[in-house]
Amino acid sequence: MQRLSLVDCFTEIVDPRIERTKQHLLTDILSLSVLAVIAGAEGWEDIEDFGQQKQVWLPQFLRLPNGIPSHDTISRVFRRLKPGAFDGGATRVDGIAPRVAGLNADRHRGQNGASFA
Repeated sequence: MQRLSLVDCFTEIVDPRIERTKQHLLTDILSLSVLAVIAGAEGWEDIEDFGQQKQVWLPQFLRLPNGIPSHDTISRVFRRLKPGAFDGGATRVDGIAPRVAGLNADRHRGQNGASFA
């Protein structure tokens, strides 16, 4: 069985954003979010903060062509994801799905709060 990277797990998710407005790769946003949640992130701002703190380390795994996405961008992407779209990728990474349950797009669609719950 071939081992997948975290980024590979999210390549099949359809990006709901308009092409001309994309500044960050969907796989980068999703992977950054998973890594941040594993590290204890509890909200969109925490994900951005994690990215800022790990700017030297993250490019080893992520492309980040325009740097770390803002918490507003991360939140907007998750709100626009098709319900359940993220779940399939998360379950492909052994042991990660239970830790990132808080990133389920359907639970947060339309919320304006900074935290996931």
